[in-house]
Amino acid sequence: MPRARPTAVLRQRMLLSLNALGLEVRRRSHGLQFGRVPSADPYLGVNRDALAGSLRVLRDIGFRPNVVIDVGAAFGTFALLETFPDAHHYLAEPLAEFEPALSEVSKSVERATLFIGVIGSDDQPTVLKVHRDLLGSSLLAESADDFGSVERTVDSIALDSLVTERTGQFLLKIDVQGAELTVLRGAKSVLESTAVAVIECSLFQFFQDGASITEIIDFMTDNQFSIYDIIESQYRPLDGALAQVDLVFVPTSSSLRNDVRYATPEQRKVQDKKFKKGIARFIS
Repeated sequence: MPRARPTAVLRQRMLLSLNALGLEVRRRSHGLQFGRVPSADPYLGVNRDALAGSLRVLRDIGFRPNVVIDVGAAFGTFALLETFPDAHHYLAEPLAEFEPALSEVSKSVERATLFIGVIGSDDQPTVLKVHRDLLGSSLLAESADDFGSVERTVDSIALDSLVTERTGQFLLKIDVQGAELTVLRGAKSVLESTAVAVIECSLFQFFQDGASITEIIDFMTDNQFSIYDIIESQYRPLDGALAQVDLVFVPTSSSLRNDVRYATPEQRKVQDKKFKKGIARFIS
């Protein structure tokens, strides 16, 4: 079997690389022309593993929450603030060090409520383990090493006590370093109005008594929620293993789950054409 010439191999690799970026090269009488590959995916070029990409999809199909709850807000979750600026944003963060930044970003939305303290299962003060990097702070001790954390007593409130609205659609985001179930157990009424919940989940027991991904899925399933999206994959430096993901839940009865088709006939046609073109490179 004759070997492909180096220039042909290089050209083929270049074309495949361009196709991966959603581009194709067309030969025209006046020379080569670059253009977009017709795609069955309307979100080609959008980072669908990122929170912003997932929220964009939800917004584009009509999701408009009137309340956005950010538990573990840190500097502020810009994807939430920028995608839904007209909602009432609840920004909850246990560390006072982040209060100036949150006060500033809250000005970018129509209405904001800022709470500096822990979102827990009740309204009693609690002890927070503050890490040197701040972002790793948690109610729980790390399983392997606390990396010099310092204990600090902070105010605590259940989500059902903080959020006074009881109508409309809620978007709930939770990023609390292993204490996710603690937050959820104090949010019974909030969950009844929640249309979308974004919850950080760990695949390893990074925190002592921290919620596992299985426990979080079981809790949400028991409360009639189903997984809708998986985003924000994080890999641990130790060995490159998948460490954390954000699971996006919606009520099992949500209209977002009503359509069980994979694609429209038109999208299938474009996709099939693309698949056949790709297969033709390997089948004579």
